[in-house]
Amino acid sequence: MKTKIFSLITGAALLFGTASCDDNWKAPTQEDGSVSLASMGLDISDLEKVLTTTVGSRASVDVSPFIVNIYNSQGALSGTWTYSEMPEVVTLPVGKYRVESMSHQIAKAEWEKPYFYGSKEFEVTSGKITSVGVVTCKFSSLKVSIRFTDALRSVMGDDVTVTTVANDEGELTFTPAETRSGFFEVLEGSTTFVVTFQGTVKGYKENVRKVYTDVAPGQHRIITFDVKNPVGPNPDETGQIDPSEGVNLDVSVTDENLSGNINAGEENKPEEEKPGTWEPLPTVPVVAEDILSSDITSSSVVLRGRVEFDNVQNVGFNYRAVGQPTWIHVDGVATSRAWTAGSTFSATVEGLSPETIYEYVVTADDFVSAEIRTFTTLKEAGAEAATFSSPVFDLTKVNKLSEITGEAKVNIECPAGIAHLVVTINSPSLTAEVLEGVGLMSKFDLAYPDTSSEPGGKDLTEGLSGLGFPTGAEVIGKTYLEFDITQFLPLLGIYGRYEHEFVLAVTDSNGLVSTCSLKLDSDN
Repeated sequence: MKTKIFSLITGAALLFGTASCDDNWKAPTQEDGSVSLASMGLDISDLEKVLTTTVGSRASVDVSPFIVNIYNSQGALSGTWTYSEMPEVVTLPVGKYRVESMSHQIAKAEWEKPYFYGSKEFEVTSGKITSVGVVTCKFSSLKVSIRFTDALRSVMGDDVTVTTVANDEGELTFTPAETRSGFFEVLEGSTTFVVTFQGTVKGYKENVRKVYTDVAPGQHRIITFDVKNPVGPNPDETGQIDPSEGVNLDVSVTDENLSGNINAGEENKPEEEKPGTWEPLPTVPVVAEDILSSDITSSSVVLRGRVEFDNVQNVGFNYRAVGQPTWIHVDGVATSRAWTAGSTFSATVEGLSPETIYEYVVTADDFVSAEIRTFTTLKEAGAEAATFSSPVFDLTKVNKLSEITGEAKVNIECPAGIAHLVVTINSPSLTAEVLEGVGLMSKFDLAYPDTSSEPGGKDLTEGLSGLGFPTGAEVIGKTYLEFDITQFLPLLGIYGRYEHEFVLAVTDSNGLVSTCSLKLDSDN
């Protein structure tokens, strides 16, 4: 489902003619909004505990065939795909929705096919792109393993079978040679599981039926049959035989739940049959990362964080001006599709006061970091910092792309000389992945395009120069500069009609900051 982006220099004509990354996608209207499925990730919960003999880690599971369904608030299906074939963006009417993901269409009973299921609710807002985030898929069927002890195998006949029945319809029959596990659908209101042993043991015909009434999704039920060592007279001497208990059989059951604990059972599972041990998890689920120098303006900041272990959700930040009593929360946005240890996320905070010290902490679910970090916003722009003009663009309103003729430039005059020229691209369709394909990021400083020495930084010099942007010495100290996006315009229209914004923030040699907002409507 990933869309490959050609270099804008060599493939501008192809990009300009492309209407959408998905044939069924349409531009949002006033009554529509968009959903970014490219931001949706799947996390497989408790996998090691379920497939300890066949899978070593979550990362080794192929989630590409997982089924993804979206339902509206009335329960009607709004879209269905496999995970690997989802479009990057879909347009839906505004309203509340639920996304469901499942490993496959579950059967009443099946061999070696665990069922994973997860769901998440989200809301589509008019004219905006909604990020779905991570959907955690948990093991949601009943796993059954049948064991025979060596002592029993030595005295039982070739006619032995064990029939297992769950959900009233699902049935699997085990023989002593069967090494696979069975998986059953668990229905709401149907918690009964029946096991029937039939066959010859020590020359006696055995028919033992056990009924369990506490079946729940996510269980691994291990049933072990053993030979009974009778106390007292042999059954044939007394004539008192209870066929429901079995003359020669002992039956034990061990339950393993998703937390890996042993539940009710007649005997504990042997030590060698327990799941492999897990490495201890870090005690802190998320940590804050350093803020880049280009992340801070007089009124905004980009906060950054990193996930420390799998299955972390609802990440974000709390921030406030130093001395203020109330924290303000902002949600974090994942920078990659995979939501595992090492994944990063960020949040852009706007509306800040200039020359103000702020403090912030990173959060995840109910966790709030004990580490408090700070940053200081820049000085507010002064009249002498910089002025902006353009022979093509109206810098006071939204410009239609179809009406742009000639060179698409913004003229910058900075009497004290430019120290920084930070460009921020705000666009629903020009995602981090799209920009990376042409060697850019959503925020960069033309004066200092190489931030590779900073955490999360990159050297954008080649990509910017290839698109005709001045960099480094071509910017620093200049009192006049042309910001030319002529070669960049074709990229704005390849995903349909959106409103895009380029925010230019010029810092002069005196530390004063001026900003300009260039808005474009890709209506072509």
